Formats: sequence, structure tokens, C-alpha cells
Amino acid sequence: MKVINILTHLPQEIIHRYKDPEEYIKEFPKTEFIKLSTEPYWIGFFKQDWHHHWGGYIKAASPNIQMECWRPYGSVIDSVFSLNVEGVEHKVFPSKTSKIPKVGEFMSSPLMLEELKKERNNSECIVHFYGAHDSLINYLLINLKPVSCKIIIQQLGAWFGYYDIKSAKPYVKPFKYLLWKRELKALKYCNLFLTASKVEEEFIERTLNLKCKFFLNGINFDIYRSKQTKSETRQLYKINDDAKVILYIGRLNATKNANLLIQAFLKVKKRIPQAHLLLVGCYKNDEYYQMAIDAGATVILRNDSELDVFFNMSDLYVLPIKDKKIQDFGGFGIAPIEALAYNIRVISPNIKHFNGTNSEREIIGSEIKDFDRLDELLAKEIQRKDIVSGQIRDIAKKYFDIIENSKEMVLIYQDLIAENRYNA
Repeated sequence: MKVINILTHLPQEIIHRYKDPEEYIKEFPKTEFIKLSTEPYWIGFFKQDWHHHWGGYIKAASPNIQMECWRPYGSVIDSVFSLNVEGVEHKVFPSKTSKIPKVGEFMSSPLMLEELKKERNNSECIVHFYGAHDSLINYLLINLKPVSCKIIIQQLGAWFGYYDIKSAKPYVKPFKYLLWKRELKALKYCNLFLTASKVEEEFIERTLNLKCKFFLNGINFDIYRSKQTKSETRQLYKINDDAKVILYIGRLNATKNANLLIQAFLKVKKRIPQAHLLLVGCYKNDEYYQMAIDAGATVILRNDSELDVFFNMSDLYVLPIKDKKIQDFGGFGIAPIEALAYNIRVISPNIKHFNGTNSEREIIGSEIKDFDRLDELLAKEIQRKDIVSGQIRDIAKKYFDIIENSKEMVLIYQDLIAENRYNA
């Protein structure tokens, strides 16, 4: 069996600031590369990317699977580059992105399509798109018209074009409608749609003739466990033992509503002096970086270092998503699962996507329902004492263990291939 895992977005633009890959990997060491004599001077293959991460677990669950990871790389290259990274064959393809103001971006990659056409009639091949509601997927599937290879599309946070029609301005609606029709045309070739959004799962069941399964890859709980005491990790960043540490991970921008968290923290700090805000994974040019510094938060810039030390020193994890579409279609999220692995409660609107019982949901966290009262919720949470140590992690492992979930995915792959053999 052959599985092609396709990531649908470009690498982060920051890589093009480094002409020497050796300089880049000083900050982001989980990177392999091919050096070039001309621009862009090097091609990066990033072990932190989820299609590689997931591919490794699939290979561990079923070593006989031939796993490949593909991605678009933009117009900085004009040919295909490949490299074997930790037993997984990686390929990057030149791609072009066109933009229509107020309508959207459209990505194409003729060389990726050409390579994919070689698998069009391969009944032992699965093409697993890691991403959904994406112009590149639509472009590839509509032009590929797969015959025997099986297609899986896995949603990672975006939404169907149907919802863009509803919110678009009148003069844009016709364009959004055409994009939705194009997405529907591509979905005809999808054999299985995976989603981590309860809202999307309900929409598919109600509206589309599409085989769908609720699925979230999860994390490796053997990795996410405390290696030091909370006191030891706090000493590294000069945080007091009696501090109530509120953790946020991600960019400090309006999309993530980091400003709302910082504002709420300042109110909490007045009532509970021990409150401490820990912000991890931003850049200095982020929109609210200076606001965070002025608020007295501990700010950790983005790099490839493991996050376990930050989870280990924290008391609460907050994901302050306010945008309704991201709330509905963003799913539960990986960082919240990592927090749960350290027995930290999660405060987020997206906790509604947790697929366990209601009583389990109450143990693992709270849903943000009113951002105007976020400070009250944070104050209540950092003072609560009713959660039994270990409960949170045990519940999370029950649903989000990537080792068990990768075994389940292998069974899904096998069932899809078996359909081909049965119909042969």
C-alpha cells in the first residue's frame, strides 16, 4: 500500500530570510535541507510539519506502508525536489498563487498534478490531503479525476465555501457561490472526509452525500509528561512557586485574540497578585508583542524547542478564539490536548468539539461564552481546587492518543484499499 500525505499550504515565509540554512537550523533545528547555488539557496524539509509527524506514526503502526509527504513550495522553485527524511520520502513542488481581492487566493501546481496522475489508476494508493476547503485540493481533484486511487480529505480548521456565501457582501456573493460549486465538484472524488469539528460533522450529515468521520490525530502521551517538578521549571524563568500561571501558545495577533487575553489578565492581576501570564511562540513583530511586554507577561519567542517545560510550569491553558467561524470549525486543537496531558484545564470556546461525555468535558475545562467576563472566568479557574490530579490526563489519553489513533487510521486505509480489491 502507498500513502501520499499532501500538506496544502506553503512553508512559512520566514525561511526565505535565511540564505544559509545552517543559520536557520540554529533556531529551528528540526529541519533537513538541500543546498542550492542560486536562489532560494536551499530547500527545507521540516520535521515539525504535521504531514511528516503523522507519516512517522503511520509507518510505526504499519511498517510496510510506503509513505510519501508532498507539499507546494511556491514560485521560488521551478522543479521538484525530494529527500528521504527519517524513512519518509518528501517531495516539494513549485506552485503559483493568484489573488482576487475580496474573493480569495487560488493555488495551482501543474508538476504536482503531473506526478499525481501517475497514481490515478493505482488501486493500492491512498492520497490523504492534510487540509481541507483548499483551492489546491480543488485544482488537483478536478483535473486528476481519480479512478482507482482513494482520496481522503482531512479538515484542519477551515470551513466549507457555503459559509462564505452567507457572510459575503452582495457584490462578492456570486463569486463565493461559484467557489462553493467548485468545491462540491472536487468533493465528488472524495472517498472519506475527516473532520475534528462537531459543527462541520453535523453539516455534512445534514447537507452532503459524503462519507464522513469525526477524527483527530492527537499526541504521543509518552512524550508529553513532566520531566521536572513545577518548581524546577519555574526557576528557569524566574517565576515564583506561588504564582498562578496562565499559559497561551501562538502568535500575538488579532486572529488569535491575544489582546483580549492580555486585557483580561490585567484585570485578574489587580484582584489576584499571584496571577502570571506566560505567552509562548510569538515573533517580535507580532501585533500585540509590545502590549504583552507592557503587561508584565513572560514572553517566549517562537523556536523549535519542546513546549513541555511551559506546560509543566502552568496552571491553566487559554485559547481565546472569538471569531465564530474559527469557533465552529477550528476543532479542539492540538495545543489544548498537550495541556491536558500535563493535567492542565483548558479554557476555550472550542472545548465544545470534545468528543467525550459531558461529565468528562466538565473535568477537562470550561467554555468561554462571554469575552466581556473572561477575567472573571480566569480568576475562578486559577483558584479552583476540585480537580483530582491525573484525571485530566487520563481522559485526554482516552480520546487523543496518537499511537492508538494512527492504528485506527491504518485500518481506515486498509478498508479503503479492500473496497478496490472487492470491486476488482
